Amino acid sequence: MSEPHQRSTRRGFVAQALGGSAVLGGAAFLGWRARSRPRRDADVSGTLPRDPFDLEALGQVDPLLIRYRCAHNVEPGLAQPRGVGFDRGGSLLVAGDRRLVRFDPSGAPHTVCELPEPVRAVAVDERDRIVLAGSGRLWLVDPSGSVEGGWELPGGGTVTSVAAGQERIWIAMQQGRRGAVLSFDRSGAAGLVLGRKDQARGIPGLIVPSPYLDVALGPDDLVWVANPGRHRVEGYTSDGALVRAWGEPSMRIEGFCGCCNPVGLAVMPDGRFVTAEKGLKRVKICRADGSLDCVVAEPALFREGEPPAVESLTNGLRRGLDVAAAADGTVAILGETRGRIHLMVPL
Repeated sequence: MSEPHQRSTRRGFVAQALGGSAVLGGAAFLGWRARSRPRRDADVSGTLPRDPFDLEALGQVDPLLIRYRCAHNVEPGLAQPRGVGFDRGGSLLVAGDRRLVRFDPSGAPHTVCELPEPVRAVAVDERDRIVLAGSGRLWLVDPSGSVEGGWELPGGGTVTSVAAGQERIWIAMQQGRRGAVLSFDRSGAAGLVLGRKDQARGIPGLIVPSPYLDVALGPDDLVWVANPGRHRVEGYTSDGALVRAWGEPSMRIEGFCGCCNPVGLAVMPDGRFVTAEKGLKRVKICRADGSLDCVVAEPALFREGEPPAVESLTNGLRRGLDVAAAADGTVAILGETRGRIHLMVPL
């Protein structure tokens, strides 16, 4: 686990990912090298492949680490699915377009509520109340689907995620290349802001190059935030103190790859973390201390039946890998291209 003030630089990431090899600029050139060089066997022990330019080998995962299987692939029937969650009964919730859809145990979809503008994120609190966030507004929805209220959100950023506690609601926003997590009470009164750079408090700040910034609440009463530009996950107290941080930039399965990961984050009831990465797509479970527990989905899952991995930009918001965890250990993964949802269950 890294200390809160530890910094991860791009240079450090490149050196670690390529194992001291010369740095090659541009994804196109990297892809050319992967195609032109002969295939070599990957070392699936958690280290890098022998050929650091073999992108296919980089995506291989030790089968012993994979402890989940795909039980169902769900087509949500939404043009722009944005977020997934579970209610307290374990039913899948999908937010997108201008509505919220719940899937019953048989897999049949039911519209919970319809809204006047597109929805970007969904969260459920301990009392099964639903919170939905759009580009400029937040809605409070009771378990039956009745909209109880809501309020306008401040401008100046892109809403990317929402988390709901009994007393407070947390909204993650990308603001330029930075990010912040805003808090509100249930009446809509604004509170403190998490994640902004504050040298006096030892907070380096959230770096968010693209609109992926996830927030989740844990059983330890901390507010957990993915800091993709620093390749780590950060834990804040409700008064804004950064007290925990873990993660490192690496192509190895234990770390976070690419320019800016993780992009998806959920906290399981036992305190473990579910993380999702874009680019070299993979979903993992990490223990409460940040160490790798297991792999939920390897890159091959997203290649099967999916079009080429091209990030689509719609209304200023890319569709990345969103994740949610149910009480029984089921993990829902919202795919980044077609919007297919993979329901993963423990082996």
